[in-house]
Amino acid sequence: MRRSASSQLLFVAVVIGVVAPVRADEARTGAIEFFEAKIRPVLVERCFKCHSGARKKPKGGLRLDGRAWMLDGGDTGPAFVAGDPAKSLLIESLHYGDKSYKMPPDSKLSKSVIADFEKWIALGAPWPDAESTEPSKARGTKRAVTDEDRAFWSFRPVKRPELPAIERTAWVKNDVDRFIFAQLEERGLETAAAADKRVLIRRATYDLTGLPPTPEEVEAFFNDESPEAFSRVVDRLLDSPRYGERWARHWLDGVRYVSDAGYYNFSDLGWRYRDWVIRALNRDMPYDEFVRMQIAGDLVPTENDDDYADGIVATGVLAMGNIDDQETDREKLYANVIDDQIDLVSRQFLGLTVSCARCHDHKFDPIPTEDYYALGGIFLSSRVLNTKGRIGAPRLKISLDRPGGKGGRGEAIGAQDGGQPDGRHREIGDMHLYVRGNPFKLGPVVPRRFLRVIAGDDQVPIGERTKQSGRLELARWIAGPENPLTARVLVNRLWLYHFGEGIVTTPSNFGSRGARPSHPGLLDYLADELVRSKWSMKAMHRLIMNSATYQLSVRAESALISNDPDNRLFGRFRSRRLSAEELYDTLLAVSGRLEGELGQGKGNRAIYARIGHAHTFLPGALFDAPAVGTIVSKRSESTTAPQALFFLNDEKVVAASRGLADRVEKSAEPMRERIELAYRLGYSRAPTPRELAVGETFLSKLDASERWTYFQVLLCANELAYLY
Repeated sequence: MRRSASSQLLFVAVVIGVVAPVRADEARTGAIEFFEAKIRPVLVERCFKCHSGARKKPKGGLRLDGRAWMLDGGDTGPAFVAGDPAKSLLIESLHYGDKSYKMPPDSKLSKSVIADFEKWIALGAPWPDAESTEPSKARGTKRAVTDEDRAFWSFRPVKRPELPAIERTAWVKNDVDRFIFAQLEERGLETAAAADKRVLIRRATYDLTGLPPTPEEVEAFFNDESPEAFSRVVDRLLDSPRYGERWARHWLDGVRYVSDAGYYNFSDLGWRYRDWVIRALNRDMPYDEFVRMQIAGDLVPTENDDDYADGIVATGVLAMGNIDDQETDREKLYANVIDDQIDLVSRQFLGLTVSCARCHDHKFDPIPTEDYYALGGIFLSSRVLNTKGRIGAPRLKISLDRPGGKGGRGEAIGAQDGGQPDGRHREIGDMHLYVRGNPFKLGPVVPRRFLRVIAGDDQVPIGERTKQSGRLELARWIAGPENPLTARVLVNRLWLYHFGEGIVTTPSNFGSRGARPSHPGLLDYLADELVRSKWSMKAMHRLIMNSATYQLSVRAESALISNDPDNRLFGRFRSRRLSAEELYDTLLAVSGRLEGELGQGKGNRAIYARIGHAHTFLPGALFDAPAVGTIVSKRSESTTAPQALFFLNDEKVVAASRGLADRVEKSAEPMRERIELAYRLGYSRAPTPRELAVGETFLSKLDASERWTYFQVLLCANELAYLY
């Protein structure tokens, strides 16, 4: 994949406005999840009373209980224009516009809720297929979970499969390859060739640390001719503190991490959770413990002060949600808090969209409304807010000092057992079912327990097991051997972050509307290996990266590409652009300005940058970083003209260019050696003779004060920004 820097396309030459394709089924699944979580509950609670089929004559002739009804509209026209919130009457009404009705008439929705409706319409106002046009009723109490439901692929117990028989055994490096090659052989397809060493060390170093390899690391790898050379590279990278910094970013995407931004009101303590994740990953905390600590670290028995403090910090994930600090009604506030927590825990740890069952039985998966409120009682029996006598929703700050212990350890945002002191649920216990998701319409009390489709119908209720909230029991069940989802979900994510696509392409939805695994045997093999390795994530990295499959080239024969254009068979490697954080860190690394020390305010990598402060961070949205406070299991990858303009004009790129120029001028002489060093720093290779000649000619025509512009050209090239 070597190209001349002077001839290859720069960012500025990209096709304007082209966006990397997103699979339609995945996009629609995410949009429907957004509707179920953010839009339907508001429609049910605030709109259906006047605008549904429950009334013989809906007000204004407008029904809002079905997409078709909304498009038909009422007396003043359609409720929305799909894809265009600005032209939608519904949005104007929610804003209490001068030229429309003011809806809901009793009180205006909060800014965040209106923003959700704007986003929904911008997405095209998705609505589940075959949806009844009648308003939802409290049907959830009678939904049975059947043996047929439990026979669905993701709910079945993990069973270690037999290794497939293949002909191409000479290429096999470990058992991962057998599952991949078997499917290719069935179709008569050949894999791509093996990638060269330069590509491999660059790929592996970015994958595990988010940084380019140093020239010394590249040279050492090239000089190591033993069969274990690449394995040693992987081991070295996994031992680097940079590993935790890189892989923490993947995890933080999925748990909607915020440090301090806007109405999330997370104060200045979010960094404690971030640093805990980095430390846990670096020391290869077993994943089952990693799960338990985040759901119930404050309740896990500990022997020393450090573990006690870490347990509290880890539960900060439960407090980082989309909580509107302008909500003054406590019951609505707490209902929304537990909804966010259920959404987080179910999607991130189980790969299920349980929050869709707040108002009614889940439309697609065997999750009755009762199951939602069974979990809700667990979280409603825990506190993450300090609302007593306060306006808004400030997070609960908990001392990190063990009672009776020492090290003024300060405070952290986290969870704590106990009811809500200024709400109806003031003590630990079970909660009522909210009819249609409305916290003011109480249904029967639902005993706390786990999802019936996995845990069964004959569970001992939480209230009969413990006097605590049940978070510890929930954490143990999620990370327990009887739960088939947890290991599958994790190994699928590990595969996704290494290969650019998961074995299941919907990493947070293993339900009926999610994608089916392309290699079900491989998925279960990896899940079983995870448990056998005592839940070691580093062991899984080694297994995956030491496979021949991981070490394939992106180049492939036309037959493979035409028969598998989306690379679902993984017969070749998928090239990718560096993420926003990797680009930012690369500019620091090549210019010699990368600093690093774990902790608040220490280190200048993107992982430590304060979200929401533009002067310290690459414009994340421009390079597909997730919006603050959103759960993102898989980032998109776009290619747009503003990205090119950023690299041509932004002061950070200019500073990096000057830094690179200063670095090579101090380190090498004559000019050709400076050019060679710049190529090795940025591209992990030496320049070709033509590139060297072009560089010398270009630099000879510039004054010393202008030579940094040549190095900016190198930083703008695709070869720096893409992995092959």
